[in-house]
Amino acid sequence: MASGGGKKQSNRNSTSNATTGGAVNSTAQEKQEKPEYVPQFMQEISDIMRGYGDCEQPLAESVILVEKIVIEQMRSMLIDVINVAIERKGKPQPTQKDFEFMMRKHPTKLFRLQKHLKDLDFKRRYQDMISGRPMTYAEDFDEENFEEPEEVAERYDEEKVRRLFRADRISLTLNGQQYAEYNEARRTSFHCRNSATIKTKLKNLINPPTGAVISGHVYTILGYLVHETIATLVDYAILTRLDSSNRSVEPYHRISASGTSYAMMHACPEVTQGRGEDGIKPITVQEIQEAMRRHTMNYERPIGLHRNIIDRYSSMPYLAI
Repeated sequence: MASGGGKKQSNRNSTSNATTGGAVNSTAQEKQEKPEYVPQFMQEISDIMRGYGDCEQPLAESVILVEKIVIEQMRSMLIDVINVAIERKGKPQPTQKDFEFMMRKHPTKLFRLQKHLKDLDFKRRYQDMISGRPMTYAEDFDEENFEEPEEVAERYDEEKVRRLFRADRISLTLNGQQYAEYNEARRTSFHCRNSATIKTKLKNLINPPTGAVISGHVYTILGYLVHETIATLVDYAILTRLDSSNRSVEPYHRISASGTSYAMMHACPEVTQGRGEDGIKPITVQEIQEAMRRHTMNYERPIGLHRNIIDRYSSMPYLAI
């Protein structure tokens, strides 16, 4: 009897072990079968992050997280812009004017966008003129739906000045070869190199809604906003590092991408922080997550001196606008 009970107990144990082992194996198999995220703009995002203050080789996981944030923001932004176009003229065909309406509360960023598009158009005209080629900018121009933009007056752009100041201080720490590579990284954008390929990849990633008419000019604007999103995210991450490393602040401290103290402009701690004998500290995933948390918190803050009113045209806090 005892031996029979032992056999039954051993059978139950073997069955249990087999079941548990099968569950573990199936879980491990599911993890192995789950495809890893493959970034589409690894090189472009790495160069842009380096150009705005990251190290020579940004962390791959940080680049992947930045790309995910960018894609999420561009998809939501495009839907909001399409809704604005539908309410304004009754058809899902956004134009530059709809983006400008979305940016109406930030005239400095709006002026920066208008100036960028003017400079880009002037560059294309000049290149076509000296080469004798047909005007390539015509592919982005929709004459039938063209609307003359309302120009915004130029204002002091503290965010841009701070970025230029940081780039100048970084360039002073580099030798000739490093400066050439750094300058090449600062020239990276989403429209100047292989613009047709970039627009195709951007279109596939954003995946616009069915029925929406998206012109080439709109994708040019989206490419610019992608660049601005990455730059602003790097600004926030660097300032978050400064808050955590250089001075103690209360947890609800409000930071902005342009900083809050003119005294910091002289020492430029963004450059000196993490740039000593031990090399340059890369921006980490934790710093990007903390930067996004602070940005989202400031956007959704319901009360206080810096209260933001969320209207029906904005469903999430956009870094670029």
